[in-house]
Amino acid sequence: MIFFSASLLSSIFLLLLLCSSDTPANCKKDDVLGKWKLEIGKFTSETNVHCSKIDKVKTEDTMEIYLAEPNLVTDPSNKAIGTWTMIYVEGFELSIGKYRYFTLFNWTSSEDNTETFDCHNTVQGWVRPDIRNISEIACFTATKMPRNESDPASHHYYKNDYKDFDSLRRRTKKSYETSNSMTIDWSDKNGHNYVSYFIDEGNCKSSYAIAAAGMIESRISIGSNDSLDYSLSVQELISCNDYSQECKGGHAIEIGMYVMDHGLVDQKCLPYYSLNQTDAKCSDRCKYPRATVFVKSYSYVGGFYGRCSVSHMEEALEKGPIVARIDDTVPSFLDYKSGVYKMKDDEKVGRLTRSVLVVGYGQDEKEGPYWKIKNSKGTKWGEGGFARIYKGNNTLGIETAAEQMVPDNDAYLNNKNIVNNPYFWAMIGVSCFCVALIVGVIILLIAISRTRKSVKAANAINEQYSSFQPRYS
Repeated sequence: MIFFSASLLSSIFLLLLLCSSDTPANCKKDDVLGKWKLEIGKFTSETNVHCSKIDKVKTEDTMEIYLAEPNLVTDPSNKAIGTWTMIYVEGFELSIGKYRYFTLFNWTSSEDNTETFDCHNTVQGWVRPDIRNISEIACFTATKMPRNESDPASHHYYKNDYKDFDSLRRRTKKSYETSNSMTIDWSDKNGHNYVSYFIDEGNCKSSYAIAAAGMIESRISIGSNDSLDYSLSVQELISCNDYSQECKGGHAIEIGMYVMDHGLVDQKCLPYYSLNQTDAKCSDRCKYPRATVFVKSYSYVGGFYGRCSVSHMEEALEKGPIVARIDDTVPSFLDYKSGVYKMKDDEKVGRLTRSVLVVGYGQDEKEGPYWKIKNSKGTKWGEGGFARIYKGNNTLGIETAAEQMVPDNDAYLNNKNIVNNPYFWAMIGVSCFCVALIVGVIILLIAISRTRKSVKAANAINEQYSSFQPRYS
């Protein structure tokens, strides 16, 4: 008989509580493949629209599409018009023409904390231009339509001729072997540390935001051939980002959407509230940040959810750290201290609820290949805040859903260069106006003072002549 200590049981309960799903949805690929109807509202120049939190907008346009294997979006005539990806098991994003459509599957929570979800209907999501720093946005909903066998395109979408997403999530320990014996470590690359400082997430389930910000920071530093001296605002990604669930969780790919659409300010502009997130407000963000960072693109490693692999992760890591999802509630992982972590034979991977920054990979002579990850529990956890996870058998689900972004280094460097920062010129303009105003006031005061002296002198002369009496009459 196996006995568990009270502390271990309480730890497991606490982790299960904190690491509950980002949304309760748990939709499979087969639930999503097929015909969908999109109802799209009116575009607005107000880009901070809270689509998922407002009443359903009036439909201005509709679109019928098909979601197909492996990641194609087609129209009813079977013509490919874009691509798509699941957002883990909670939603999807479409890329059609010049626009991106992101939404989550509908879910409800009752008073007794019972949660239900609907894989055939979505909450109200967002339509945005496929550019950085968007200037317009619209809300939309999606509803899956009944299957129609007479549809000429239906065979293309219900044929399981591609490796199923869900089978990838359930890989066994002997699924495949590691493909590369090389070593990459961005925390010590040729004597440089391209990995930012550690943040303890505290009582907020913000690992997704911390890991995503760390990935962008590192990739900016690597791309600029400079040592890391810039920290991004994790708090903005929690307090200002409607695409995620604030302190209830989210995904790095949703962070990529936000940073591409709106940009991300530096940490000093909105610091992280590790102790009391209720004090954090998006409105507290400073008006004139030192710099605003954008990303050019974001994606799942491998191109779309379900295509991640060891070789794809190794390839992505050549350009910098990536984000991976893990199930950190596996009992044997709760007590991790050091070494290359391996799951026990009787342990299974559940829902992937924690995001970690994968900073490299290597080979331990005794314990085998590993991924090196950076957690968000501070430096007292694991190996100084890092951990090594066995590589090649999807330990903790780490090889299931890795995510990556490509920072817009040109935009970052232009903003970092104060001469090219529009806020700098705005402040110069304001300063020049103030200086001109002050100089003008000084000149006016001097003129007034001189006028008063002239008037006073003239009055004195007038008084002198008015008192003069002639000798001769």
